[in-house]
Amino acid sequence: MKLSNDGGYWYVTDKLPKGNSKLDNYSLLITPVSGLCRIVGRATSIQTNSFGDQLKSKFEFFENALIKKYGNGEKYDFVKSGSIWDEEKYWMMGLYQKERYLTSIWNKEKDNLPNHLNYIALDTHARTTGEGVVTLNYEFINTDKCYEEQDAADTDNL
Repeated sequence: MKLSNDGGYWYVTDKLPKGNSKLDNYSLLITPVSGLCRIVGRATSIQTNSFGDQLKSKFEFFENALIKKYGNGEKYDFVKSGSIWDEEKYWMMGLYQKERYLTSIWNKEKDNLPNHLNYIALDTHARTTGEGVVTLNYEFINTDKCYEEQDAADTDNL
């Protein structure tokens, strides 16, 4: 496993020892005091049509697996009010313009998460109007401490 460091975030360019085979790279937030706080996995980029069918299908694969393990999360599938990209044939354009969202979130306060997790977020992103990616974000109970640690380190040299 090859790790590279970029200001507190560690990037894995190959698979994690117990990672998911559908995710091809990971970003880890690890700080000196708090340790591992966050894991973000990214699926391979997906070529898709303007309706986003292939991207939605990949999202549903992960969502169903997470529902099976943690129960139903909170799903957000909407286009912002006033967006000109509100027709289904412009689904990817809306996502690319950050005016459409397809996300599911599991929160420790409401959902059946293990004690060490604060939340899980499954999200879609458009790289272009014909290519997208699904990300899976796990944040642990020490994430706030990690961000505080990171902010302190970032302001020490000002």
